[in-house]
Amino acid sequence: MSKLSQYADKFGRVAGVQQNMARLSEVLGDTGNPALTRFLTKSSVGAEADVKDGLGTVVGAAAGAYLGWKRGHWLLGTIGGASAGRNVPALLDPGTRKTALVNMGQTGAAIALSLASPKHPAVAFVVGEIVAGAAIYFWKLR
Repeated sequence: MSKLSQYADKFGRVAGVQQNMARLSEVLGDTGNPALTRFLTKSSVGAEADVKDGLGTVVGAAAGAYLGWKRGHWLLGTIGGASAGRNVPALLDPGTRKTALVNMGQTGAAIALSLASPKHPAVAFVVGEIVAGAAIYFWKLR
């Protein structure tokens, strides 16, 4: 394994890429495209256990989109609502409570940084996700 590949793998773990790929693989399931299915499966190897998506994610996203639209930030509302709808029910289960809190904290940090940067909100959101992911990784919260 080359040095560059090792750094890319480390960055993927820090930024949460594997976890996001595992989630995408779970949502899409068998895509009917063998190459895409193989890619998603290979990319998600080694991902930590995560909170499962469900009806709460959809309901939370819809409620967040509505509340965000009223305040002029429908996309951030959708993302925050989906995170809350997905993670709040997991707070009741002691086995997934820590994961749910970490997930909501990471999404909250990205949304807060995006709102704090009106000139470049998309860049700020991505930076917030990466910085929060790095903090989670280095403090070993997952």
